[in-house]
Amino acid sequence: MKTLMDQVQTRDERPFGALSLAFGSLAQSATRQQRPNVARLLSALAQSFQIQALNAARQEAPAEDSAAALETVQAQVKAQLDGYASATEQATQLGERGVLRALLWGYKVTMIQNSLLTRLRRQGAGVFKEKQSVHVCEACGFVIVKEGAPDICPICKAPRQRFVSL
Repeated sequence: MKTLMDQVQTRDERPFGALSLAFGSLAQSATRQQRPNVARLLSALAQSFQIQALNAARQEAPAEDSAAALETVQAQVKAQLDGYASATEQATQLGERGVLRALLWGYKVTMIQNSLLTRLRRQGAGVFKEKQSVHVCEACGFVIVKEGAPDICPICKAPRQRFVSL
């Protein structure tokens, strides 16, 4: 019988990113189940895999300028978008409603990120108007460019306090 890591590696070019997402979802589930110790351990695993994914991405394609960096990031985002269809199909077959919800959030956020990257590549710094900044939802990764963070995340319904300004 194959382990989770074996299954992910055979289906995904970027297994560390997939594992980071999976353990992050499990950590959130443990938090909702009032299991803080388990949530901390799963969150630490998710962060570890996320760091490994970032390191692997840096080694694959070091960008020499910002335009090349944006192109590289957008290519990775598009690759993630391609993976959502098969992941959604598998979650549907397994009847995993929680996973389907997380995949839907992830898909929406990835589409928004792709749109923002496209605008940034076309318009450059002109995307940002005076007094605007980038706000990212810590809960789901939703990204918005405006003066202040929204009162509630349109994707996951997290409150304004869960937004980080960049």
